[in-house]
Amino acid sequence: METRFQYSMLQQCCGLLTSLLLLGLVACQSAQPPSSLRPITNGLDLDAVIAALDRALETGVDLTTVTVYRLDDQCQGYIDEAVRVPKEQALQTVIGQILSQQTFLGFDLSGYRVDYDPTAATITIDLRLAPDSFRRLVSLSSCEQQAIFGSLRQTLTRHPDWKIDTVQFTDRGQPLML
Repeated sequence: METRFQYSMLQQCCGLLTSLLLLGLVACQSAQPPSSLRPITNGLDLDAVIAALDRALETGVDLTTVTVYRLDDQCQGYIDEAVRVPKEQALQTVIGQILSQQTFLGFDLSGYRVDYDPTAATITIDLRLAPDSFRRLVSLSSCEQQAIFGSLRQTLTRHPDWKIDTVQFTDRGQPLML
């Protein structure tokens, strides 16, 4: 029981550190429009994470809690996890966090674009594969697709403040048939 609690605390800390690192990356790119290409980092540089955390604490970043849904290890359902993210960039941070945690052999994303239409309550996430990615989006197994697309759908549509009814996915502007 104690080990499970420690593992849960470790997951929450890693989630917060990832969020803060992503906030730092987004803050460095604040001159770009909201639907700009965002980097995805599969590996974390611990020194950069600690520096981002220190900056966030120094500047008094206002955090909010968001429930993130992740596919369980058996590919049967989603596990909800409350994560603390910067309030001003909550939506972007959560999307980046979910995508950065999807590490499948031979599958590498280089970035993504987000387009939110509040009048239609629709968000479109345009995924960008790395040029040297061995696998393509259509080559993902159903479980891998659930891990990426299902986690994003569950997380984005269930958050009451965002008022998102539909999550669409594209590959360089072309609709993905999942």
